[in-house]
Amino acid sequence: MNILLTNDDSYDSPLFHILYDILRDCGHEIDCVMPATEQSWKGKSMTRLGNLQASEADIDGRKFTIFEGTPADCVNFGLHHVCQKRPELVISGINMGYNVSLSYILSSGTVGAAIESYLDGIPSLSISQQLNTELFKYWHDTRTFPEKASTRLKDQFKTIYDFFENDLLRLSKSEELWSLELPCFLKDDWSITSSKPSRAHYGSTFIKNSDGTYSHCSPRLSPDNNPNSDINIMESGNVALNKLDFKSLC
Repeated sequence: MNILLTNDDSYDSPLFHILYDILRDCGHEIDCVMPATEQSWKGKSMTRLGNLQASEADIDGRKFTIFEGTPADCVNFGLHHVCQKRPELVISGINMGYNVSLSYILSSGTVGAAIESYLDGIPSLSISQQLNTELFKYWHDTRTFPEKASTRLKDQFKTIYDFFENDLLRLSKSEELWSLELPCFLKDDWSITSSKPSRAHYGSTFIKNSDGTYSHCSPRLSPDNNPNSDINIMESGNVALNKLDFKSLC
């Protein structure tokens, strides 16, 4: 399958490398356009002003284009300036941290990239990985994972991918948009479960600093009583699969 791959965490993300390697090892043809810097919380914003630079790069045999724009910019640029053939599928991820609930879905640069290709008529999938607080902070501070955590997440995603590959082929046959939410740890009898985006909200996203300025904090979602919500399915140790049917509004 011809796949265009991107994310919002930039090209140094260990989770991006895991996804890239698994797709390549399964024989898929990959074009890859990555944001030059982390672009979290950008939604589907696109660059209107200024000049954007593109360059080619290679990390351990992973070839990709670096583009100085948002995740949605990267997808648009990839579709119209990089890909020699129209992709059969666009995958955005694997994101550092979950993107459950409508609040996060509409804020996420990872999902925003997938929305851009979905609007262009291409089947699109965003993938996000829940991380515990300690591991997320380690990533934030070092832009790496400890080797043990990296190996565990690689093994876990390979297990999920092996189970999901037939579904991936099915998704690529329709012009639909999906988000796949991966839990920190899979329970023993885990499944990929169709879910609905939670209506939970994250409240304030800002914290006041000692100098009177404000900076982004990592907000937590409010409780959700719907057992079929993406957050509750994910936190139960299952993989949540949302179908995001924005075109039904048209």
